[in-house]
Amino acid sequence: MRNKNILFIFIIILGLIAIFELMFIDKFYPRIFIWDTNLTFVSKPDAMKALQANFKNRTTKKLTFNYKNQDYIIDLATASAKINYQKTIDSAFNIGREGNFLDSLKNQLQTIVYGVTLNPEIDLNIDPQLSVIEKAVFKMPKNPNLIFNEFDSPKNLSIEIQDGTSGQELDKEKLLLLINQYVASGKTVESLPVKEIPPEIETQKISDFVKELAQKIDQPVIEPQFNFNENTKRVTEFKSAQEGKTLDQEKTKQLIRLALKGERSKAITLPSEITNPKVTTDRVNNLGIK
Repeated sequence: MRNKNILFIFIIILGLIAIFELMFIDKFYPRIFIWDTNLTFVSKPDAMKALQANFKNRTTKKLTFNYKNQDYIIDLATASAKINYQKTIDSAFNIGREGNFLDSLKNQLQTIVYGVTLNPEIDLNIDPQLSVIEKAVFKMPKNPNLIFNEFDSPKNLSIEIQDGTSGQELDKEKLLLLINQYVASGKTVESLPVKEIPPEIETQKISDFVKELAQKIDQPVIEPQFNFNENTKRVTEFKSAQEGKTLDQEKTKQLIRLALKGERSKAITLPSEITNPKVTTDRVNNLGIK
């Protein structure tokens, strides 16, 4: 008796599956979408008509995006918008119909539970329109300026970094995404996507600046030079001693980079190495220089 009940239930399940498959033999399975169009129990010809109507309706519109009270227009009617209708319809119709019988049933169940949305690739020729918008919103950043304080004390030379200002440019990738989302859903976003261009100084420019600094700061150590007067038996100085100074270029570049990142003060005391002469001018004077 128990085996008969199991067999009876099994036959009922098979019957229900057969009825379901017959109902959808030339129709899309439940919860299959192309963009926002629900194709449940729709035939392929009707799905084609619906897809063409939605696509044509949306790609003949003008989209208006606003940035700082300025409107920018994208005219989709002149964009030669295209999609591969037949490929899209066939791909959607084949969902739940590929593989063996069990694979097909599994895919059908997953589709009913979770749904499947196809987003066909859209071919748009809008580069000329994007170029116009790009030029209109583009703003060149003003890069930070490096200033050498030449009138500082010779022992405490420094530089200062003047802040730059950010520029801006069209976020082309995001705008294309918004346009595609409109074609897919009919929903528009009013704000034009614009992204910031942060100010920066190229590594080479920093290196060139520091190299130029070194040319101004570096000086060799000079020992005092003097003559000895045989008549007066005294030393007469004719050139004073000079301490040597060498800018630590790598350390300076590192400090500049940290300041540009905001990780330290933008006023930088220049690191340098001092080399004292073996004989100072004071010691020469003690020999009797007048």
